[in-house]
Amino acid sequence: MILKELLDTEAAPLDYTRRGMSHREDFYRRELRGIQERLEDAGIKTRVVFWSVEDKQRYRESYKGTCEKRDCRRCPFPPCRKGESRHD
Repeated sequence: MILKELLDTEAAPLDYTRRGMSHREDFYRRELRGIQERLEDAGIKTRVVFWSVEDKQRYRESYKGTCEKRDCRRCPFPPCRKGESRHD
């Protein structure tokens, strides 16, 4: 499950900026983070994961994507999902 989630690089980023709701969810996130680090060390591209608000802000500032459709599902930012063309 973790590999499937991490290797889906076309999917929207995972937002783990808040703590998990249970010990099980915290455990899953710790494992996911460890596996992501190992994959990246091996040179394997992984899905974007926001571990902190700062990560999310840096990604938002560097995002250069453009939407081809009004109902774009790949854009991680809500204005796009509402059909707007700006990513502010």
